Amino acid sequence: MVKIWSDKEKNRVFLVLKGVIPKDEIKAAADFFIREVQKLKPPVDVINDISEFTPEGNMDTSEIVRAQKFIFQYGMGKTIRIIRDKVEGVIPFVGGVVETGYNAELAYSVEEAEKMLDKSHETAKAQKTSN
Repeated sequence: MVKIWSDKEKNRVFLVLKGVIPKDEIKAAADFFIREVQKLKPPVDVINDISEFTPEGNMDTSEIVRAQKFIFQYGMGKTIRIIRDKVEGVIPFVGGVVETGYNAELAYSVEEAEKMLDKSHETAKAQKTSN
């Protein structure tokens, strides 16, 4: 299952991946993700929940990398990746990270990820006003 939505007020895209996802669904999800990103203003933050995602052993990651490259070029803000307690679910996303050079912080729930981003933006605003 793939679920993608954007929050214009917070300038964030949410991506939830659960279970095993067929290649054709990953391509459609990458296309939809790109359209959601285009609704927002750069830099765009991403909350990516892969805590229940089950990557296939020989998974083709080209569509994931394509979406990652797009947002990196479009204007990426912060990325928070939600994982379960094991890091193995992160492996399919490493290719795009290496190719685009961005880094994701890790969280264990959407709520934690949102708090991390909110705090980061509050800190940045406070620093701007104090300068």
